[in-house]
Amino acid sequence: MSRLEAEAEAEAARVHAYRYEDLSREFNESQCIAIRAATTERRSLTLIQGPPGTGKTRTALTILEAWLRGGAFRPGTILAASDSNIAVDNLLEGLARRCIRVVRLGRVDAVREDLRHFMPPRELRGVVLSPEQYNKELKRCLAQAEVVCCTTMSAGSSTMMKGLTFEGVLVDEATQATEASTLVALMRGARQLVLLGDQCQLPPTTLSRAPPGTSLDASLSLFTRLVHDGVPPLMLDTQYRMHPALSQLPSDLFYGGRLRDGTLAHERAALEGFPWPRPDVPAALIPVEGAAAGGGEITRGTSFVNVGEADAVVWAVRHLLGSRTTRPGDIGIISPYAAQVQLLRSRAELRGLEVNSIDGFQGREMELIIVSTVRTRGLGFMADARRANVALTRARRGLIVVGAPSHLARTDSAWAFWVRWARARGVVLGEQPHGEYDAAHAREASETIFAATGGGVADALEVDVDARRLTPPCSLARAGRGPGGDRKTQP
Repeated sequence: MSRLEAEAEAEAARVHAYRYEDLSREFNESQCIAIRAATTERRSLTLIQGPPGTGKTRTALTILEAWLRGGAFRPGTILAASDSNIAVDNLLEGLARRCIRVVRLGRVDAVREDLRHFMPPRELRGVVLSPEQYNKELKRCLAQAEVVCCTTMSAGSSTMMKGLTFEGVLVDEATQATEASTLVALMRGARQLVLLGDQCQLPPTTLSRAPPGTSLDASLSLFTRLVHDGVPPLMLDTQYRMHPALSQLPSDLFYGGRLRDGTLAHERAALEGFPWPRPDVPAALIPVEGAAAGGGEITRGTSFVNVGEADAVVWAVRHLLGSRTTRPGDIGIISPYAAQVQLLRSRAELRGLEVNSIDGFQGREMELIIVSTVRTRGLGFMADARRANVALTRARRGLIVVGAPSHLARTDSAWAFWVRWARARGVVLGEQPHGEYDAAHAREASETIFAATGGGVADALEVDVDARRLTPPCSLARAGRGPGGDRKTQP
């Protein structure tokens, strides 16, 4: 018996009848509002914005279970999808733990190995059976499922999905899916659609050369387009990931100060080993300035490296791993540029640690994150506030930024605000605290910060604000046109 099957069996005695008045025992107010909106109200479309660490996937799983247990849709007519196989696997795992019969469709090599037993048997993939037998047995397998899990594009498969109807469709990480791929998931009789995502984080990666925000912009997700057209998202407003000090600037700058903390400082104590300037603030800026320190950016094809910053990352890791309590698996190292990622991976001292791009780390979290910003001349796509948001919100108990503060502070970007915050909080190595952090100014500047990506900000979307908190919580949500920005894939 697999681990998931054992957990499902242990859970079998649980009473699944949903009592919505009891939701507040397990969910915060904003999660309750989102769940009720998607399950008990007569709406064919619900947008749920989940900032980092706000329990978006848990909310999605509860909606799916409520649809099934509450009889909103017949078993087998519910589709749980995402553009990402990782996100689909996360939904599958959560549903299985709730004793829901699920089937996972897609390519075997794209599914997590410990979840492949939820796929149709190997012979049903055409290895042994004739096409006719294959279709018949596949339909039988699908008929036994209560929820079908697959990517948005797989939902359009004429072979796997022929004759199937999905009345209830939920798409997780919807802001990372192109509009076209999301629409594919709606082609099989959808009566209700729930999209979960965050338009203040990175959009789909495409090669679109169309003007940002126009009807031809392939990198605009359906979620974001609907928000721009006046459909207000319900925002999950309490984060359970970051130390409260780490969430302050992202809340102010990216979410208008609306992001609350569901964690206490002592629950996210800083990792030992690193010489934190302030033990009560698990953040640090390691300044690497000028060519004399090896800190200048160097062009590598269409990408950039910064050897001085790589040395500083190694220095920080040595301190952290010198502690008996910090493990290699606690540390994640990210950078916006592929060449810098390759340089960091080549350093012997960093082998065994996860080193990835900022874009590749969206949706992930680690106990401690080290960010190598690289640039000392200009910012390129580092200026995109959505990329800065992802970089600054992955860490639970420690955030170390390596960069040139004198350069970053001069830019009209989110990084300039982070440098000011770091200086005011006294977390820049080798510097005394100076300057002030103005939270009100950061909140007011969010539209300017997001406009720096190239899309600009148009008239604000007027939304009736009541207990449901329907106010779009970032300037991208309020924009009348697309977020724009550099649409190229990572160099």
